[in-house]
Amino acid sequence: MDGSSAEPDRDQRSFARRVRDRGRRARRRLSRRFRRWRSERKRPPWPPEAVAARTAFERRVRAGAVAGSAPGPSLGLEVFAFSSEHDLPEQVACLRSFLEHVGEPREFTIVSDGSHSRESVEVLRSVHGCVSVVSWDRLANPDLPGVVWTYADHSWQGKKLAMSISLPRDRPVLYCDSDILFFPAASELREPGAGSRCLLDVRARPYLDDRLLHDKRESKPGINSGFYFHSRGLDYGPALERIDGLTEWRTFTEQTVLHLALRQAGARPFDRARYVMANADRSKLDDRYVRPDTVLRHYTTPMRHKFWLAPGR
Repeated sequence: MDGSSAEPDRDQRSFARRVRDRGRRARRRLSRRFRRWRSERKRPPWPPEAVAARTAFERRVRAGAVAGSAPGPSLGLEVFAFSSEHDLPEQVACLRSFLEHVGEPREFTIVSDGSHSRESVEVLRSVHGCVSVVSWDRLANPDLPGVVWTYADHSWQGKKLAMSISLPRDRPVLYCDSDILFFPAASELREPGAGSRCLLDVRARPYLDDRLLHDKRESKPGINSGFYFHSRGLDYGPALERIDGLTEWRTFTEQTVLHLALRQAGARPFDRARYVMANADRSKLDDRYVRPDTVLRHYTTPMRHKFWLAPGR
């Protein structure tokens, strides 16, 4: 066989590989959408009051009727959040509560999972001049291990992990999920100190991928990946070694990697009573955990309706 016939064969094989890769990606997207649809069907419906509050707020946000925030004092740190188009109302409310009760950071960077529309990007930027929006793959360090890129291709948690590993390591950084609300006592975050700090997860059980733990002692206390601080970065190397070779990604794989990295860094936990992660009041309309000395509450997916019923939101 001469070279002229071999070249078309290579082209055909390359084309076939591209078609197979596209098919795999499409199947993964459909699988993720199905899992999300199935999980949402299992959740109890939101109270009408919460649905109405979120709908009204989103309508005002998209109409440009939510005034820009008047922030507190300037801060000597940068803040990052990982977010999606679906979470636009929560992200705007989170931003406004941070600016009001904590202050104006050097920059508040919203890291998009890639789903934000141009309109939504402009909405986020309009909240305050310190806000910028960047796609996760633009922020991600190109030298990340291949396993992280594989994980990011599989799920949004992998994209979030890629972001976390790529955060600045030469200056103070605060990270917060989009479903966190800050309250007046959050003014104490203006001086977070040195080293690393972490948010403890709910007491009931650690929400971790136990395949990555050498023994049960590594699971306690469980750390939530929705809010943390570090003044000079984290060493993810040992934790990433534990996901090397994985082909199945679980819901809390990303959180477990961060849990291990923060443990290794000797991260000091924020006061659990005032930095709230709780789900015991899921069926209650009032928010018994938000008190005058509460700094923040992380309203995770099962508790998201309470985000819209929170006092002073």
